[in-house]
Amino acid sequence: MRSQMSILGTIFWGVVSGVVTSFILAIAILFFNRIFIPWYQGTLYKDVRLDGKWVGGANQDNRKIKATIELKHKGFKIYGTFFAETTFINSNERYSNQYEFNGNVRNKIVILDYNTSSINRTGAGVALLKITNSGNVLSGEILHSENVDQINIIPNFKLYRSL
Repeated sequence: MRSQMSILGTIFWGVVSGVVTSFILAIAILFFNRIFIPWYQGTLYKDVRLDGKWVGGANQDNRKIKATIELKHKGFKIYGTFFAETTFINSNERYSNQYEFNGNVRNKIVILDYNTSSINRTGAGVALLKITNSGNVLSGEILHSENVDQINIIPNFKLYRSL
């Protein structure tokens, strides 16, 4: 009887120690990925900081696009939200949408990947922007799709740091 109790006790304590070890490892991995790596990248990143509000847009064919971006910057990673408003010049019709984005900064090049914030709207795109004018201007091109049928290229897209 005693040997059966010690076997059950050994199994019980083995399971408990496995669960506790898994929990400790999960916390350590979260700490490493969410705190240590961004801190380390932040110490390595010595280029211009892009945090803050940016405003700008582009003119394309018969439409004018205005954008306002709230950008957060951690190490080489950037993320945030932006609001875009498109005005069709011929009809004065307006269309607006809000997007969430993630991206990277490397060698003075910003790459953004964005999707709509709302589940009731469609729209996604990729922006390739160059940091210019001492870090006060982001300029480049955007590939954007509001529906699955076509992808628009938005050239000469510029954002200016808002003070």
